Amino acid sequence: SLALDLMEPVRPLIADSAVITAINTGRLKPEHFTHAEDAVLLNADGRRPVIEAFERRLNDEISHPAFARPLSYRAWLLAQCRLLGDHLTGARSDFPLLRPR
Repeated sequence: SLALDLMEPVRPLIADSAVITAINTGRLKPEHFTHAEDAVLLNADGRRPVIEAFERRLNDEISHPAFARPLSYRAWLLAQCRLLGDHLTGARSDFPLLRPR
């Protein structure tokens, strides 16, 4: 659950926006979904465009309050894990949070 807690602040910025971009650009289409009882499921053909969009989004860069240079979302997640470890062990008194514009 800790991994989910760390991901939650950036979930809309990474995962949600990647899926929305895949839909808006036509990479994810209605035929990529199947209906099963009361559920709508992503089928095997739909997984590739979602994963590709997610991977592209992880490479986008953003600023981080603890660093002087932009970081990719992928690097940002790693940095947050390390900063949290430092905070929990007492090596760091603060824990900087992402503040999207």
